[in-house]
Amino acid sequence: MVTKIIGLSIFLFIIIASIWLGSHLLQFIHLPSIGFVIILSSGLAMMKYQKGNGKLSFITNLKKYSIPSGVIGCIIGIIQMCSNYTNPAQLPAGVAVAVLTIFYGLMLYCIIDALVEQEHKTA
Repeated sequence: MVTKIIGLSIFLFIIIASIWLGSHLLQFIHLPSIGFVIILSSGLAMMKYQKGNGKLSFITNLKKYSIPSGVIGCIIGIIQMCSNYTNPAQLPAGVAVAVLTIFYGLMLYCIIDALVEQEHKTA
């Protein structure tokens, strides 16, 4: 357990330090995008969850759907940005927000993968 905590600390430190050295940390925090990825991943994980199929099956499915949820969020964001395209100066900010959902999906996947032991399927 100690190695997981140390590893997670190193992972988060490197990510946060990289962001901080290149820009403002607050540029990477967009609550609607975070909520979108977590809620969509959770909904998909619930659809696949089967009681009695292992206590980790919900978490395993949450991990499985975190990256696709981020990609779906990015696509929705780009479509919305393009349909409301009136000011070219706002384009970079719109793309940044759209891509954040992929970032959040990848972060969720990495954290779950690192912290949760794999389920052992019995045939």
